[in-house]
Amino acid sequence: MKSYKLISILLFSSTLLSCTNSSNIVKISAWGNDVSSTLTVLESGLFNGEKYDYVASSYPVISSAMQKNSKLSIFEDIAKKFSSKYEVNGFPQAGLFINKKLEDNTEIKDEISSFLSLFDSSVEKLLNEDKSFGDIMNKYSTDLGKQTDYFGFNSKLLNNMLQGNKMAFISNKNNPSLEELNKVVEILEFTLKKESISSYYLSDSTYKESDYSKYKISVPFGAPAASLLPFIFDSNDTLNNNILFTTPLNIRTSLLSGNQDFVIFDSLTGMNISDNYKLVRLLTYGNLHLISLGNDSNNSVDSEDKIYAYGQELIPGKVVKSVYEKE
Repeated sequence: MKSYKLISILLFSSTLLSCTNSSNIVKISAWGNDVSSTLTVLESGLFNGEKYDYVASSYPVISSAMQKNSKLSIFEDIAKKFSSKYEVNGFPQAGLFINKKLEDNTEIKDEISSFLSLFDSSVEKLLNEDKSFGDIMNKYSTDLGKQTDYFGFNSKLLNNMLQGNKMAFISNKNNPSLEELNKVVEILEFTLKKESISSYYLSDSTYKESDYSKYKISVPFGAPAASLLPFIFDSNDTLNNNILFTTPLNIRTSLLSGNQDFVIFDSLTGMNISDNYKLVRLLTYGNLHLISLGNDSNNSVDSEDKIYAYGQELIPGKVVKSVYEKE
């Protein structure tokens, strides 16, 4: 009889432990291709007509959605959770890539260095919450809707996001060493190809007056686009049509074809899919948050929750999976 009771207790304990462990395993319920796909879920709280509990998203999409849905709140900073879990200092996101043809052209080395100096200065100004960036957008158009269509955000949102560096820009001087970068790369199961790192990476650059509007540059809608605002008008104060604000899918195509001088793209992915470009700067570092839609009754992320995220095989998606789907 005692033996029977002991077996029963052990079986019950085993079942209870199994249930407890399974409840800690969180699975992402649905994926979008890029950050823009999270906007409709954030605004409506629904995906395919079904209520969701959380969305992994990034600024400026988060700011835009919060203007339309008062139920939204930031549940946690995924970058901080990732850093704490793996003992690192965040993770790379968008990066600036240089076409290898420019990289290898020694005759324009000073010109490239000067362009990078201007780019670095632009990022520093963003970090210092420089309001002139909003003025540049207003120069393009005072219509906030037209700004959003062209850049993926507007000057009002930009001024809000500059406060506290919500878009997680990182200066050249704070770009991680290759050793630091490699640690994050291994966690996210990418490959750090040293031949895909530009000789200009981490280099100090000196500005020299030149016509930088000739460079063809593709940048995704959203946060990274802010870094190129000082470049959108040429020396004649005419809109620079060589800068293309577009979708990540189109930029991926450019990476593979090599038809642009510079591109901004998901840094680790870009290094792993293209032989035409080299990473020259990391631009954003850890702009990723879990947003509560106000539908979760226990306000705790668990296996019962519906979670929407983006970029399943890109850095944001791999970070989300490493934080929530792995013990």
